[in-house]
Amino acid sequence: MKKVIFYIFLILCRGLAAEGTAQSNFRQAETLASQARFSDAVYHYRMAIEKNPGYKDAHLGLAQSYFELAELGRALQSLESVFRMDEKNTRALLLRGRIHTRLGNREKALADLNQVRSADPGNPQVLTALGDYYETEGKSRLAFDFYRRIVQNHPAHFLALLGLARHYAREGRSELALAHLEKARRINSMHHRFHESRGLILLHAFVKSGNQDELLDARRSFLTALELSPDNPALERHLYRIDLLLGDLSGALDRASRLYERHPEDAQTLALIATLKARQGQKTEALSSYAKFLKQDSSDSLQRFAAEELALTELPPLHAIRRSLAAYHRTRRQAQGRLMRRDRAFFHLERENLLYPDSPAATALVEEYRRQGNHELFLHTLYAARNRYPSEKSFHFQLENFLSRRNDYLPLRENLLAHPSLIHGEETVKRQPWPVFPVDFKALDPLQSPPGSEEILPEAIGYFINRGGRLRAPPASERRALLEEFRQMKNRKGPIFYSAELSAFLEQRRSRTRYILTGSYLSFPEKLRLEVDLIERNSGTRLVRWTLEEEGQDALYLLGARLAEKLQQVVPLQGNVVKLRPGDIFLNVGSLDGLVKDKVLDVYRGGALRGKVRVVEVATYVARAVPEKTAADRFQVGDLVKE
Repeated sequence: MKKVIFYIFLILCRGLAAEGTAQSNFRQAETLASQARFSDAVYHYRMAIEKNPGYKDAHLGLAQSYFELAELGRALQSLESVFRMDEKNTRALLLRGRIHTRLGNREKALADLNQVRSADPGNPQVLTALGDYYETEGKSRLAFDFYRRIVQNHPAHFLALLGLARHYAREGRSELALAHLEKARRINSMHHRFHESRGLILLHAFVKSGNQDELLDARRSFLTALELSPDNPALERHLYRIDLLLGDLSGALDRASRLYERHPEDAQTLALIATLKARQGQKTEALSSYAKFLKQDSSDSLQRFAAEELALTELPPLHAIRRSLAAYHRTRRQAQGRLMRRDRAFFHLERENLLYPDSPAATALVEEYRRQGNHELFLHTLYAARNRYPSEKSFHFQLENFLSRRNDYLPLRENLLAHPSLIHGEETVKRQPWPVFPVDFKALDPLQSPPGSEEILPEAIGYFINRGGRLRAPPASERRALLEEFRQMKNRKGPIFYSAELSAFLEQRRSRTRYILTGSYLSFPEKLRLEVDLIERNSGTRLVRWTLEEEGQDALYLLGARLAEKLQQVVPLQGNVVKLRPGDIFLNVGSLDGLVKDKVLDVYRGGALRGKVRVVEVATYVARAVPEKTAADRFQVGDLVKE
C-alpha cells in the first residue's frame, strides 16, 4: 500500500514539475512577445505546448505570434486547437477575424468580429479590429467611426489613436493627424505600431506634396519600427515600396526576395518580384513568378493584366502559362454569360482568344462579331481561324458564304477592307485617331496599392483605348521608353506624373500627341477607384475629370472599358473622305467612333468649310454619306470631316 501511495505521489510530482516547466516556458514566451521577438516567442510557446498539450493560453500566444510573423496559415492551425477546447473563446475569435481581414476573406472576418462584438459590445479590442477591417476595405468613414467611438470611451487607447491619426492623414488633415499621433507617442513611443503609423502619415504627406524629404523621413520611421519588431513582414513591405517610390529598383528587389524566402505565402511580395524582374529584362523568371502569384491570389486584376501582357509578347501561343491565363477568362466568360452580362462576357472572350486561340474560342468570337454586326472584325477573325484551323470546315463555309454576300456589307462592297488584318482591332482602311498618352497614375495610398500599379494601370487603360474608336494610345514598349528617356533627362526616379515639362517633352518626341491622361487611384481587395483627368496637350487645359469605381475580380477590366467609353463621348469625332462615288461619299469613321445614321458632319479642306454631309449607312470603321444641301463636286478624297 505504501508503495502505491509513493508511486502516485511520484507521478503527481512529475506532473507538477512538467506543469511548472510549461508555465516557465509560457512566461518566457510572453516576455519575448512583448519585446516583439516573435520568432523566439514561438519556440517557447511550442515548448510549453509540448509539455502541456492542453495549455490553451499557450496555443493562443502561439497563434498571435504567428499572426505577427505573417504566417497566417500556421496561426489558423494554432487557433483550431483553441477552438477544440473552447469554441466560443472571444480572444481566439477576435484573432481569427483579424487573420481573415489580412487574408481578404471579408465575410469570414466580419462574421468572427461581429460574434465577438455581440458577446462583448464595449470591448475596445474588437472595435479596433473592426476599424482596421473597414480601413482595409477602403471604407474609411466606417473605420473612423469605430476609432472615434473607442477614443470617446477610452481616451488613452493607443491603437485607436493611431487609427484616427492615419484617417486624418488620408484626408489631408495633417494637423489633426499629428495631434493624435502625439497623444499616442506620450502613451508608448517605443511601440513599433507608433513608428509604423508615423511612417504612413508621412507617406500620405508625400503623396500630397511630392516632397522627397517626407518620403525619406517615412523610410526612417519604418526602419525604426523594424528595429523594434524585427520579424515584422508588413514593415519590410512598407520599405520595399518606399524603395520603389525612390526609384531604387534593385534595392526593392533584394528586400522583396529576402522577405519572400522567409514568407513564401506572401503573394504581394511575389507580385513585386515578378514586376521588377520584368522591368530588368528577366522575363522568363518574371512569368514564372506571375504564375505562382496568380495561383495564390487570382483576384488581383492589375497583376493579372501585367502577366497577360508579358505572356503575349514573350511566350508562344500554345505555352502552358498562356493556356492557364486563357482558362481564367474562359471561366469568367461562362460565369458572366450565365448572368446574362454579354458585354462583360465578350471582353473575356476576346482576352481568351488572344491568349490561347483555340478552335472553340475562335468559333465563339466569330459568332459574337456576327451578332454585333461588326463585319470588319468578323472577317478578320474568320480569316485567322480558317488559316489556323484548316481542317475546321465550318470556318471555310462561313467565309465563302460571307464573301458571296459582299454587296450586303458596306466595307466589302466598297473594297475598304482589301487586306484583312490578323491583329485584333487593326482596321485596314486608313484612319487617324487622336493620339492620347497615359502617364503614370499616382497611388493615393502607395503602401496598399499592388506593386508597380502606377505603370500597369495606364497601360491597361491604353489597351482598352486601342480596342477601337477615335483615340489611339502608344504601345506599352514605346510608352515606357519615352518615360524612361524623360526620367534620365531630368534625373528623376520613380513614377513619372503629368507636368508641363513632360507635356513639352512629348511634343518634341511625339508631335501628334493631342491628349494626355493622368490621374490617381486607390486599390483595395477586389476593388479599384480611379480619378482621371483628360488634358488637352496644346493648351494644358483639363477638359474633364471622372471618378470611377468597380468591385470584383474584373475591377480593372470594367474600369478600363468604362473609361474608354467615356473618352469616346468627350473627344470630338474627326475623320476623312476616303472614297467618292457619284452621289456617295465614304468616310473612315464608323459606329465604333460613335457615328450614327442621319448625323450631319462638316467637311473642311485647308481649314475652309467645303460643305456638309449626312450619314446614311454606318459600319464599324467606315460610313457612307450623301451631300447635305451642297454640290457633290465640292468634296474630294482626303478632305477633313468633323462633328
